[in-house]
Amino acid sequence: DQDEEITQPWEGLRKFQERAEILNAIRRLKAAGRNQLSILLIGRQNVGKSSTVNSLLGEVVAQVQPIRLQPDPETVSLYVREVSIRDPSIDGFKIKIYDTCGLEDPESGDYASYEALQAITERLRGRSIDVVLYTDRLDLYRVDPLHQTIMRAFVDAFGKRILDRTALLLTHAHLPQTPPGTTFDSFRNRRVSDLRRALAAPPPIPIPFIRSPALPAFLAEHAPHCPVSPRRRRVLPDGTEWVAALYEGLADVALSQGNPYRYHPKYTRDPSQKLGWLLPVVVLAQIVLYRQFLGPYINRQLDDHYISYRKRIEKENEEGRKMKLPDIKVPEEDDFWRMQSGQSQQQE
Repeated sequence: DQDEEITQPWEGLRKFQERAEILNAIRRLKAAGRNQLSILLIGRQNVGKSSTVNSLLGEVVAQVQPIRLQPDPETVSLYVREVSIRDPSIDGFKIKIYDTCGLEDPESGDYASYEALQAITERLRGRSIDVVLYTDRLDLYRVDPLHQTIMRAFVDAFGKRILDRTALLLTHAHLPQTPPGTTFDSFRNRRVSDLRRALAAPPPIPIPFIRSPALPAFLAEHAPHCPVSPRRRRVLPDGTEWVAALYEGLADVALSQGNPYRYHPKYTRDPSQKLGWLLPVVVLAQIVLYRQFLGPYINRQLDDHYISYRKRIEKENEEGRKMKLPDIKVPEEDDFWRMQSGQSQQQE
């Protein structure tokens, strides 16, 4: 690839405590004949894509943007770093990271921005992509239809082959507290499962019990308060050294397929082509499936969390009455979720 940006030495590599694991992932790629690792970050705005760039490179190169109410004129930013550690076996290996704008429409917030996707595809025309990281946050509780809308618009623009190289990255993964009745492991597993289900690419005609392969999932915590292990590695509540795990996972995804993905307009799905008449039928079937299965399932999970919360408060009130303490007021369910959302925004 010929990049407009100038390739720079990867100075941040020296700062990583996880340097050995990163170099091991690079050596695996080199052994397979790869000379670069190209990563495309996609997702909604304010989920940590630019922070992921900085964490992957060990350098503050991407500006973390505040919430935007207008379209970002810079839809794609490319950062290129080259390994130079006086090791002939891997010197010259390049890390390329494409950071993209949020893919939801900035005005409505409920639809995918096809203008942004068109600009991204034009920028990536003919370029190699080894891994796509669909980025979202771990510390959120709901999965809404916008996730599905964005992923389907992305697949429409890039073609189904891109899914073979797509993984899920959940940021804000250092959770000091999980919802009542859950542990870090159970909350993480449910969040990953719900997102995988929402992002799964549907077949042209939905068929019961036929599912797409699950997307690989990784976690990250970019905040300075992320705990470190005795070896000074950044760790998550379950003890995972997430930087090392992420680089090993990126190498796994890149090596799971043959040649890197290259965008070409022929991969774009055109509803006016043959079988385009099925589109309304498929959309209707997807709406029915969401309302009948996925939506009720998610709502049941949320109801269970609220019920667990109420029971815990009621038990605390019983103990408090023995000591003549005033009761703790139990908020209504809507107020409870607003409180949870407010705590999440404060943590951000």
